[in-house]
Parts: sequence; C-alpha cells; structure tokens
Amino acid sequence: MRWLWNSGGGRTRLGGLGRFVPAALAGVIGMLVWAALAGGTQPYETYESKVAEDSPAAQFRLSDASGSSKIADSVGSYTATNSGIKLAEEGPFGGSKSGSFASSAYAALPSSPLSSATAFTAEAWVYWNGGASYKQPIFDFGSSTTNYMYLTPASSLTSHQMLFEIRTSSKTFQVTATTLTSKAWEYIAVTETTGGVLTLYLNGGKVGETKSVTISPSSLGSVSKDWLGRSVVSGEPYYGGRLSNVAFYTKALSSERILAHYYGAEFPVNTVLPTISGPARDGSTLTAKPETWSGLTPITYEYQWTRCNTAGAECKNIESATSITYKAGHEDVGKTLRVAVKATNSAGNSSATSAQTAMVEALKPSNTALPAISGTAESGQLLTVSNGSWEGTPPISYTYQWEKCNSSGESCSSISGATASSYRVLNSQIGSTLRAVVTASNSAGSEKATSAATAAITAGPPVDIELPAKAKRCGSL
Repeated sequence: MRWLWNSGGGRTRLGGLGRFVPAALAGVIGMLVWAALAGGTQPYETYESKVAEDSPAAQFRLSDASGSSKIADSVGSYTATNSGIKLAEEGPFGGSKSGSFASSAYAALPSSPLSSATAFTAEAWVYWNGGASYKQPIFDFGSSTTNYMYLTPASSLTSHQMLFEIRTSSKTFQVTATTLTSKAWEYIAVTETTGGVLTLYLNGGKVGETKSVTISPSSLGSVSKDWLGRSVVSGEPYYGGRLSNVAFYTKALSSERILAHYYGAEFPVNTVLPTISGPARDGSTLTAKPETWSGLTPITYEYQWTRCNTAGAECKNIESATSITYKAGHEDVGKTLRVAVKATNSAGNSSATSAQTAMVEALKPSNTALPAISGTAESGQLLTVSNGSWEGTPPISYTYQWEKCNSSGESCSSISGATASSYRVLNSQIGSTLRAVVTASNSAGSEKATSAATAAITAGPPVDIELPAKAKRCGSL
C-alpha cells in the first residue's frame, strides 16, 4: 500500500498497493468430517508433529475452551488476549480446531514473536468469508501507519490480490498472488530469507516471490500492536472468517518443509468405513468397497482380508487374501470376516477396517457329478453305487436308497431295507431295472442325487451268497 502523510500527521491511502500479513495462512481443503480410523495416527497429530519438527516461536491452535478470554501459545510465551473470537470451532482437518472471527473480533499478542527475526516464516489455515470488504488482515504486527507487516487474503490492488507487505518509514516491500478463494480452507505461508527473498505459498505450492528485500521483521523494532484479525490502521476492516494453527518461525522454512506441513494434514482420511458386499457363505465371493476418503488425489487402495471370531474380534490376516474380492472357504464357516483398506497418496497413507460380516454359513451340499452304479445287472450279482461328486462344507455324510424301476427306468419305487451302498440283485427283479438315490447331508442341509438306471436285469448263473452248512455227524452203527 502506498501512503502519503496528510497535514494532520496521519497516513492517507493512495490506492494501488494493499497490505499483507506475514504469517501464512490457507490451504484449500474441503472441510473434513472427523472420522476415527481403525487405529493409526490421525491428520491433526501428523500435522502437529510436522510443525513441531521446525520449532515455531509461537503457535495458536485456537482450540481453547469456548468462551475463554485467553488464546494459548502452544509452544511459547505469547499467550494472546481474546476479544470476541469464538474458539474451538471445527477446523480444516480431522481433529483440528479453529477460531471464528466476526464483527470486530481479534486476538492481541503481548508482543511480536518475530521482533528480532532477520528471517521468518508465518503460516496458517484460513477460511475467509470473502465479500467486497478488502484489506482484512489475517495478522498485522506494527506500531504505526508506516511501520508494520501484514497479510491479507484480498487487498485493494488490481484484481484484489492476496498480499503480504512489510514497511518501515523509508521502505516498502510486497509479495502478491491471486485473491484467496473464499469459503474454503486454504493453507497459506509466507517466508523471508536472510538473503532478502520473500515467498508466498498456497496449499504447499509457491505462488509469489519478491527478491532483493532489504528490511525484515527486526527492522520494525519493538512494535506495540500485534494482532490476529485486526489492522494497525484505524478504520480498516477486521478479518471475517476462521483461522486455525497460526504459527510463526524465526527462520525461513524451505519449500520442502512448507509442503510437508501441508501434506501432514492431507494424507488420506477415511470418512465412511469400508464395506463388504456378498453373502457370508462358504464358497461365495465377497467384494470390498473402500467407500469415502478425503485427502490429496489420486488415492490408491490395498486390501487385507481377516478372519475373526463371531464378535468380530481376535482377527487374523488370511494369507494371500489381498485383492478386492475374497472367496469364503470351509475354514471361514462359523467365523466372521473383515477387510482392512490401506489408502495411499503422495502425502502418506492410513488404514480403515470394515465392520464384520455376519457369521459365515456352511454351504449346503450340491451335486456336481451323479452317483454311478458298478457291477453286472444279473440276478444274484452285487451292485455298488458311488457317492458321485459334491460341493459343500465338510463334513458331508451319505445315505442310500435303492429303487426298482420298470424296464425303461421309470415308475421307480423304493426297495425296503436296501439302504447300503451295495445291493444284491434278486431273481424277482429280472426284467426290471435298478437305480440308487444318494443323499448328501451336512450342517446346512441335505440334497439328493439319483444314479442312472441299470440295464434290464437278466438271469445269471447260480451264485453262492452263503457257504454250505457242514453235514450233521451220524452216530455209529
């Protein structure tokens, strides 16, 4: 922003330049519904661990209890005074919180955490309400109308560019980018190196740069107005929207670290648990559906099926069951199944597990090859019927029933007592045919299969079916 001193000693806007708060905010992330994963690190924990690795001088998570008059600095001694900010609102990613700024709400820091910094980074997650009220500050650290550093999502510059500006009484430097998207969570960061390079980042990517900057936060000296959401310039609008995880560093983070912070909140997060479709039955094919995940796209999925007890607990991985489908087997009967889905994107990975299926049912026997009779179709001969081939959950037991039919293999009736797998043909059956019915049974039920009829029974030669009895010993003469 360019300014001229007026006769009253104040500053007057000339238009053209806008002011920008150093402290990076923003990152487009649609609001995520917080969903607990099946174990593992959550997005908020990952993000905070990335921030902690870079040792911020101050960090305001805005997760303080609703109605609190103070906003804690989670890493330092810059606890801020709250003036009208609604705290502990939903944040930009799972587990995070935010502060809602409306009307004339703002936070006052006791001093600037960057007052002695010759290089710095400022970052924040920003949900700006938008509108035509420009120059709203995300933060503004300063002491007068000619001594400040500030960041705004939309300035009074042409096209209302996002702006960071740092100014002393003799010098002004700016870095700009396209107007921040409104009504969406955005991750913004701004850095200045000791070599005088100002860089503006949006959602982990560089969007603006200014070189040969010759002033830094330390150039401002001790400033008396260190605010989030309020301008040091009287009459300028307050910030309208939400802020989350506002942090300041006394060093310029690298582009890799800025991206790591953004990615820390953007690894896959499950918002609707995976599901399993298909009947829970021995021999049936079940299909996994990963359901809904948030995070950077593209997201790829891996699967691991597990076998559990009837309560869905004590689950163990099923060897080689790592595709989207799984065919239930005999060993699954009486158990339940779950599928764990591992989602991976460029930021990292996380897992979520489906609910358990119903208890896997046994498969009722079904015949795949008919029983067959072996032996000669002659009176006196012993015929034997095979079980045939069956599918179904073991153990499978078999029972038999022989039937007498007419010469065409029709009009069959059961033969009383003929319930073994073998049967001796009777003379009375000459001219008829025989067949056998095999019944296969397991815990799920039973099914019958009938053999083909024999050829018409013919008379055969006498056949011994019992050894002759010994002759009775005669008495002596």
